[in-house]
Amino acid sequence: MKKYLIILIVFIVALPALLNAEEKTLFGDDFKSGFYGAPAVKITSVNSEIAVLLGGHGAWIVNKTFSLGMGGYWLAEDVGNLSMTYGGLELGYVLFPDRLLHPAFTALLATGNASLGSSNDVFFAIEPNVNLEVNVTTWFKANIGISYRFVLGVDGLTGINNRDLGGPAVGIILKFGFF
Repeated sequence: MKKYLIILIVFIVALPALLNAEEKTLFGDDFKSGFYGAPAVKITSVNSEIAVLLGGHGAWIVNKTFSLGMGGYWLAEDVGNLSMTYGGLELGYVLFPDRLLHPAFTALLATGNASLGSSNDVFFAIEPNVNLEVNVTTWFKANIGISYRFVLGVDGLTGINNRDLGGPAVGIILKFGFF
């Protein structure tokens, strides 16, 4: 019995030292994460006409560098009788995030819907973006950039094809959050 009592006392005395040991983690002590929400506007061409896309983004950001989130856009005003929306998963990477002005890259992998009169069609879009980002405050970043919308699968709208819904764009994104 004395043997068990001595073991118990040694364990109780050693327990604080064991609990105070430095914890090892997969991401290390420097791991930081946050999130942001971002309204966006883009000027582009849809069906050979200048169009405005309105949209938004929301993402989880790790170490101010990698982001994983969702994004989407819709035509602010129908082009002719054509309307379009698309959205999906967005991946991002920021180079030199602590510098005042720095590059940021994203890729939107999306599904979309286009309507022409009473006809609808579903499509897939991939939209890589190259942005120049400025750290306005610790909670606000402004981006200006270019993108190209690659569209696949448009075949159910008379006179409309993938190239009519795809194309280059110039945009502004305003990120608000905890970086």
